Amino acid sequence: MCAVIFVLMSKLRSGKPPRPRPGLGPAFFLVLFVSKPRRSPLLVNVRKTRVAFFDDVGAGGGEGQPSSSLPSPAQLRSRMSWILVAVTPPAWLLLANPQSSSTATMEQLAKMAGLAGKQELSHDICAEAPDDRFYALRAHSDMCEGVPSVIDKWMVGAGTIYKQHLPPTHKNIDVLTRRDEPVVLLTRDPRASTHALCERVLSEGTLTKDDKIAWAKPYRPYPALTQSEAAMRDWNEGWEEVARERRDQFLVITFEAMETDREGVLQTALRHWGIKQVHPFVDIHSRYVNASHSRCDAWDSAAVLLASDGHTAGKALLPENSA
Repeated sequence: MCAVIFVLMSKLRSGKPPRPRPGLGPAFFLVLFVSKPRRSPLLVNVRKTRVAFFDDVGAGGGEGQPSSSLPSPAQLRSRMSWILVAVTPPAWLLLANPQSSSTATMEQLAKMAGLAGKQELSHDICAEAPDDRFYALRAHSDMCEGVPSVIDKWMVGAGTIYKQHLPPTHKNIDVLTRRDEPVVLLTRDPRASTHALCERVLSEGTLTKDDKIAWAKPYRPYPALTQSEAAMRDWNEGWEEVARERRDQFLVITFEAMETDREGVLQTALRHWGIKQVHPFVDIHSRYVNASHSRCDAWDSAAVLLASDGHTAGKALLPENSA
């Protein structure tokens, strides 16, 4: 059996093999021409492809065209069957704790890899709200039970590095772990993340006098910083447990490690994804450094005192009414 593989970098023109069905949206095509006489199965690795199969084209036609050009319709009709494989470029998922410099991390990884970086925030990505453990983080539009088909796209097909904040709910864990594609998990110390959140909402004018976040969401009550810290901790612990159980799939990187060697950590993430670095590292993290407002420092100190007295943030997490 002979097979000739052609890579078409643009849409197929008239006189060439038919286009794939609408909706596949491939970046390029692989056309496999296989001689008819032998009927042994043709195995195609479709882990990261979507495949459109076409019926045999009738008999007849001639031979002798150069192998560097596409076959003519006559050649296609001559003892040849063919399969059009629409190949979509892979995607890579950066699963990140809020306030962990995740946006800067996504941007730097994308620049180093020469790829696009994106966070999807539309309502279409969510199937339902998460449980009350993550109520305090619902200012983030992707703090939800994700739509399985959307999560699949973040992992296997779009040519993009996606940064998302999905919480470790049972449904989200099931969707991510039913595949083997590598995931990078970014965490940060919950107290430091909440301190950064305090700095952010204070600068935006949405921190109330009693240290609650007056978010624009319709949900009430407003979450307190203490509740936010507990939700950050639950987020970390939930995904870290999954990462320990699936070490081959999940790589854990931390904000703290990047403070010591940001370039080295990002290079490790690219290797985990199997991506080649094509551009040098450029540090764009400086704009995310905290301004150290005295009010946030005071909250931090008070939280430390509460913890030292045995009153951990985990004891007062859930909102009174997550309406």
